[in-house]
Amino acid sequence: MTFWTTTKTAMALISIGILTTPMLRRLGYLPDADRNDPLASAPDDTERHDAGTKIAPPDLSLPPSENEFPPRH
Repeated sequence: MTFWTTTKTAMALISIGILTTPMLRRLGYLPDADRNDPLASAPDDTERHDAGTKIAPPDLSLPPSENEFPPRH
């Protein structure tokens, strides 16, 4: 690629990033802009809360396969 083509490609990617940032913030993929520490991690779902109980993580197991059920006919 030539320098001009590389420059245009880089500028296009930067422009797309700038234009999509507000949408990604609204959808929750990026942290809010008014946050003081941009490198702070999001709180863990399994973090201990005021009551001292631990919340169980969501069930991520696979649904049962067809082989586990008897045939229908």
